Amino acid sequence: VECEDPKGIKASLSPFQLLLLIRAFHPEHIMEGMRHVALRMYGVDAYRIPSVSIAAAHEDSSNVTPLMFLLGPGSDPTRDIEAFADDMLFLDKLVVVESRASTVAVVDKVLSECMEKGHWLLVRNIHTHEPMMSKLEDKCAELLVSEPHMDFRLWMTSFPTRISKEVYRQSMRIVWEAPISLRGNLLQSFTTDPMTNQ
Repeated sequence: VECEDPKGIKASLSPFQLLLLIRAFHPEHIMEGMRHVALRMYGVDAYRIPSVSIAAAHEDSSNVTPLMFLLGPGSDPTRDIEAFADDMLFLDKLVVVESRASTVAVVDKVLSECMEKGHWLLVRNIHTHEPMMSKLEDKCAELLVSEPHMDFRLWMTSFPTRISKEVYRQSMRIVWEAPISLRGNLLQSFTTDPMTNQ
């Protein structure tokens, strides 16, 4: 994360101390700061770490553990989840709900139906609406004591800030970021539907 440094303070800080300042004053840049720390302290180039596939995440998940996609700037896994659902012949069983004031009352009913019928529910941008987060907190706790259909999956997307600790703790978390380089964009283009479906 580049910023003005008129007094040379940045040079006197360790990468971790700089990360703490970024967290305090610019939490929206924390992911970029963490990449910087990983590169400077450990020599790990976070830009070259392969991305997680939806199929691998689904394979590691269960019907009682929600999948939470922690979004980076400009990223949205909705299209990839829909393509995966289509590959699994589940596209007609995928329900997508946007987190808004008007959908909080609906999500309770839809989630119960999906749990019973073995459908997938994708709740997008849960960080944008606090009542939705509270509702999902209750539902995540309910998943552990109920017996949802074996095919049921709860998918959620959120920025890493303002997430309920309970929802975060109970979910399988996947960092989902848009490709940063031209190389990354080309790789994503060539490995994402519809190009790979011939």
